[in-house]
Amino acid sequence: GSKKLKTGASTSKATSPYDSDRFSGLAPYERYQALQKRKIWPEKQFNITPDGKFRSFISAIDNRNWDRLINLPPSINVDLVREFYANAMPVDEDEPYSFTTMIRGRPLGFDREAINEYLGNPYEPEGDDGLCPYGRLLARGNWNVEAMTEKLLMPGGSFKFNRANQPLRAMREDMKVAAQLVLLFIYHNVLPRSHLFDASMNIAGIL
Repeated sequence: GSKKLKTGASTSKATSPYDSDRFSGLAPYERYQALQKRKIWPEKQFNITPDGKFRSFISAIDNRNWDRLINLPPSINVDLVREFYANAMPVDEDEPYSFTTMIRGRPLGFDREAINEYLGNPYEPEGDDGLCPYGRLLARGNWNVEAMTEKLLMPGGSFKFNRANQPLRAMREDMKVAAQLVLLFIYHNVLPRSHLFDASMNIAGIL
């Protein structure tokens, strides 16, 4: 009799274009690829003598338990930083922002509670709204420009106003040296931005 030839159905496993252990989907992977072309700016090291001219700055950092924002690690892993941001953004713009990302397959939260814990719990919510005094001031937007001018700006300096006479910003060149130091600290290590020449009202409020 004739023998039947056994044929085995060949199975091929589709290969994913991205590493699922590093990226939550194709969109984060493509975002990571785009970030490869962008330079990562690390936080700035502020080497300030504790008992020197700017000891009040060091004291303010200590009082807020922000030591980790000036005592930085000696180096950063740029690849992990890009991975963090690639996985942090939601795929669908209509999705609620989760404040969660993924690093090498491990979920990592970066909401207010997570950041507060990382810094050593320097912030304790006050009141039912959960806002700090600055948060309430920011929500109201009623800045005391006169007091801010006296505290932050050199004699003769002033805030810039719009046509409706609402305060907009202060120029860094008009600020006292101590205020300029804090401004650079904020722009490098707290709320990063590349434009360092002025402070909008929300930044001046932090100062």
